[in-house]
Amino acid sequence: MTAHDENALSLFAIAAPGLEGVVARELTDLGAGGVRAVEGGVEFTGDLSTVYRANLRLRAASRVVIRLGSFPAVSFPELSRKAKNLPWRDYLHPKTPLQIRASSTRSRLTIKKKIADLVADGIGKSLGAPPRLDPEGQLILVRLEENVATISMDTSGELLHRRGYRRAVGAAPLRETLAAGMLMLAGYDPYLPFVDFMCGSGTIPIEAALIALNRAPGRHRRFAFESFPTFDAALWQSLLDKADADALSRPPSSVHCSDLKTAAVAAALDNVERARLVEIVQVTKNPFTEIVPPVEPGLVLINPPYGQRMADKRGLFKVYGRLGAHLRRHFDGWKFGILTSDARLFARTGLPEAHAHELNNGGTRVRLHIGTVTETSRRNS
Repeated sequence: MTAHDENALSLFAIAAPGLEGVVARELTDLGAGGVRAVEGGVEFTGDLSTVYRANLRLRAASRVVIRLGSFPAVSFPELSRKAKNLPWRDYLHPKTPLQIRASSTRSRLTIKKKIADLVADGIGKSLGAPPRLDPEGQLILVRLEENVATISMDTSGELLHRRGYRRAVGAAPLRETLAAGMLMLAGYDPYLPFVDFMCGSGTIPIEAALIALNRAPGRHRRFAFESFPTFDAALWQSLLDKADADALSRPPSSVHCSDLKTAAVAAALDNVERARLVEIVQVTKNPFTEIVPPVEPGLVLINPPYGQRMADKRGLFKVYGRLGAHLRRHFDGWKFGILTSDARLFARTGLPEAHAHELNNGGTRVRLHIGTVTETSRRNS
């Protein structure tokens, strides 16, 4: 089966708001079929190899699910009966513990617990044994929208941002998937230098290094699909071997990060070590005003404080003003990406904005401002 067969699996990669287009490009690069970005994620098709590679390689997606089926359901008996006919034996052992999450929008069936219970009943009848429900069990998603039920099987397990390297976090941690998405939105080129001088626990520079080294982000973790009855261990091992062969030993250019706070630098150093990047990511303790960039222009990408971490708005505006002045003075020709929750804060930098992407950081609506420091902005500093 190939990604373009009519019998290919119907798949969906869940993505945080604003990252759907990034994930769609990733899936296209992986050779997935039928790639289509929609609100909340990306629809695509493929076979088991596509499922495995998507989990292993996607940097900006949150979860990959198999859509087992969609059908009209206007009564609970109908829901249970039709759920029973889905191919559960391909993905579940009779004793596999389950967690079933249900949602309902503009549908006759509205009681989420009963929706979940009736799907569980259908699964039990299909497998010949009543399922054991467990909040840590295999995740099944049931969505009713306009009286049509779509039932999906999670293939990821833990959310894909859990790469396995991050133990220490800062006061406002950035998810790995968002950091990777920001890098791709900002046009990160691994052949040019990268700088983050407000690195916190180091998530953005670590993700930059993983991209620069072409390391598969899911290489050192487990996935839900490894417990499926149809799991192909030999195929999975071949994909892991391919990922190892594709990875570089050294990045094409430098990755440097810094922070003023001792605790942040300690967290970044710990995470860099756990990510096996000690020789790759340079971590220093400096105020951003002391960071002198490499001669060759590259990308500076930062997640500065924005409101939630600094109560004094007046002081916050000053920080952004000094940030912009430093970039204009020392980073001429560099591309920049600055994440903030308030456009007025970015305006204080005096930097020219080429693009802005609406994103979501831990429930906070934010905007990634992207541009290039130019001679004109330097003269205006």
